[in-house]
Amino acid sequence: MKYLPFERITYKTNLSEEEVLTRLSGFVEPKKFGLGRNYIKEYEGSIHNNSFEISRVIQYRNSFLPQINGRIQNGNDGVKIQVTLSLHAFVSFFLII
Repeated sequence: MKYLPFERITYKTNLSEEEVLTRLSGFVEPKKFGLGRNYIKEYEGSIHNNSFEISRVIQYRNSFLPQINGRIQNGNDGVKIQVTLSLHAFVSFFLII
């Protein structure tokens, strides 16, 4: 039985590491702060060398929206993308209390 929403998923692809990062950056834009946040893309967050931290862009407030963290690794049989879906740390702490 799961007490907290948390999931790890591994994807395998034949694409190169650079191509995966390029396609991912096509869906992600930098995080914006303030009231006038107009988004064009579906996700917001950051993409670093071989890792990313993103969340879905929605037009309302939802504290239970999952945080998506991932790591891209080269392997013998292609590229592996390890994705972790979890709640924000403050929301998890609030649920435990």
